[in-house]
Amino acid sequence: MTENNLSLSNQLEATLAQANSERNKANYKAGIALATEVLEQARQHSLTHIQGRAQMLLAMQLPRQGLYHEAVQHYRSAISIWQSQNDIEQLASALNEQAVIYIQLGLMDEALENLTRSMEYARTRQNPALLFWAYNRIGVVLEHLEKHEEAKKFMLQALVLSQQLDIEARFCVLNNLADFSVLYVRELLSHKQPQLAEQATAVASEGLLYAQQALKLARQSQNPYREALILANYGALQAYSGDFSGAQHNILLSGNLARQHGFQGLELDAELLLARIAWMHGDVQGAIDIYEDILPALIEQDDRLTILHTHLEISQACQQIGLMEKAFSHYKRYHQMEREQRSSVAASRAKLMTSVSELSDARRELERTRMQAELDRIRQEESEAEKQALRQMIDELNQKIHIDDLTNIHNRRFMMKTLREAVKGSEMFCVALVDVDHFKNINDTYGHQRGDVLLHHLAQLIQNSLPPKAIVSRHGGEEFLILFMGRQLDSCYEACEQIRQELMHDIDCKLEADKSMTISIGLSQRHSDDGLEAIVERADQALYEAKNSGRNRVVTASP
Repeated sequence: MTENNLSLSNQLEATLAQANSERNKANYKAGIALATEVLEQARQHSLTHIQGRAQMLLAMQLPRQGLYHEAVQHYRSAISIWQSQNDIEQLASALNEQAVIYIQLGLMDEALENLTRSMEYARTRQNPALLFWAYNRIGVVLEHLEKHEEAKKFMLQALVLSQQLDIEARFCVLNNLADFSVLYVRELLSHKQPQLAEQATAVASEGLLYAQQALKLARQSQNPYREALILANYGALQAYSGDFSGAQHNILLSGNLARQHGFQGLELDAELLLARIAWMHGDVQGAIDIYEDILPALIEQDDRLTILHTHLEISQACQQIGLMEKAFSHYKRYHQMEREQRSSVAASRAKLMTSVSELSDARRELERTRMQAELDRIRQEESEAEKQALRQMIDELNQKIHIDDLTNIHNRRFMMKTLREAVKGSEMFCVALVDVDHFKNINDTYGHQRGDVLLHHLAQLIQNSLPPKAIVSRHGGEEFLILFMGRQLDSCYEACEQIRQELMHDIDCKLEADKSMTISIGLSQRHSDDGLEAIVERADQALYEAKNSGRNRVVTASP
């Protein structure tokens, strides 16, 4: 390579890195423009390796603007380059990514064919990273085919392989598992059948486990993009589990992180999630306001799929509260865009199917037979070591199902299960709801990270101060619930008052040298005819009275 070409190559590498950065921020227009610039110069100067990478980067982004066929053509060109250079790693990567486009076009056989070839290359090279990505993408294919259990199996295989790889791989598969859970829950709930609603709750609970693990990895790697990404999925799953306070908290964190680091696409995704949560929680007009506020930014970004679905959701929300003229206007725009999208996909499918049909029947049958043989072999030849690693991972996840990730105490799910069992029995018990005073101001003044640290310290203080047979859980956001088994109201009041006073003198919970964090507590005692909702509601009313009476106090519910 000449000195001039070397200098140009370095410049193009830098521009490619910038284009990829824009893609990661979901700024696809800018990413496409930069990748196109690199591609033109690489072709002009015969820098084929850079050309292949530029085409892959373009192909990853073009579908966001409805250009599916163009994306596939770029992948095909890149694949030819990697084959001619015998670059197996890049070749397998291109096959995996091209499979994603085939999935979006509904060409599942072609997607699986690509992934089978990728697995063959991975096994030939004994490369666990390539095999990991093939398993990962097969899971995506099967999820699109609504074969949820099969998809999960391949994803768990990828999870096992990720233990040999870096944090990025482990995060990716855990985030995918969480994302699948969000999509599956949404699908189950759309049928509006009670038995499916119960299944949706179980799927959401499992998804939360994956989200918790992914969030830990994102924070461990100090990667704000990954953290913002998984916080959004975490929040969505919390909302589907009924924890609207926790959901809003995590989605706001996601949006704030995205805003701080310029991830505009993730920031808009967080706003869309906040709109959906407001709608789920009954604030339909609030949801409509959020949708309409962010629609201009979505249009500016030219993410057509997201714009299309946003118009539909606004239309449905408006219809629900009787804003029929506005509902019709948004539905009309949705219908127009949806028709354009269908036409684009159909045209791309037709072009690609014509190309595919040029392959001989014998070759297609051979490829399918080989694919099926590979899938059968995966099922039959899973090694004992992989099985053991998978069992260990599942056991670890199951152990964490009842633990709150931030505070390391029991979570709301565990406490609700325990309370339901307590209500069935005859033993006396009391319930206390603990809420941090002015916690929003604490976050605004000292930052969310400091707020999280304070919540952790408070949780540990409460847990270490409890009498025997008492347990505490994080109830949501800055609220905790204490269950005192086998104790009368007076004894529980004394325990709560002790916790309140200890907090005021605890050095770890100091806001400043002369300023302490404080809590308000509402306490209620079980009545013989109480249901679960009644005793918690009385504690909540007592907490409300404590807040209205000046905060930093314990109030017992009226008998």
